[in-house]
Amino acid sequence: MTTNQQTKTIGERITFFQDGGHLKVVINQKIPAIQLVLIVLWGLGITFVTGVFFYYFANHKQEDERWFFLVVGGFASYFLFKAIKVILWRLNGKETILVNKSGFSLTNTFGLPARTILLQPEHFSTFKILKPDITKFMHFLENSSFVIGGDRMELTHEKKTYQFGKQLNETDAKLLFRLLDKHIKDLIKSRKKSK
Repeated sequence: MTTNQQTKTIGERITFFQDGGHLKVVINQKIPAIQLVLIVLWGLGITFVTGVFFYYFANHKQEDERWFFLVVGGFASYFLFKAIKVILWRLNGKETILVNKSGFSLTNTFGLPARTILLQPEHFSTFKILKPDITKFMHFLENSSFVIGGDRMELTHEKKTYQFGKQLNETDAKLLFRLLDKHIKDLIKSRKKSK
């Protein structure tokens, strides 16, 4: 952990600010430039393929082949949407976690207004670090920079599960877990004292 006046960092992607009982953590989704270039090329390739399918749909005379191009173009459009979402996530995405007197809040933003989930720590039944099993294909895929996923922390609040800490390495996840766990316990204690 390094310090820059009041803002501190954990690893390269996590910054946090703590002031009394208030903690704000921001996990940015920046990746190395070469990986971003590969994702953009992937998006451009999918854009080209989608355009070709819809071009053939619009200009083909036989009805059965037009339906084929429409269906395949629809699938390509889905992957194009996913590619654009990943590019935006890698350029502007961040996870923001707040622990303060209001509770524990999670927000994922792409640079646009986002939905914030406010949770009450007294109702957490579990809070743990998730360890990926890289021998499983889906866990391996979630660690890829081509997807939005690979959450490293999980909490259960009133029987509903929330995951966050996308694609953090093990060391950063453990340090962040300790920081959040301490602030959550402190918040619960302060609430009990004020009752």
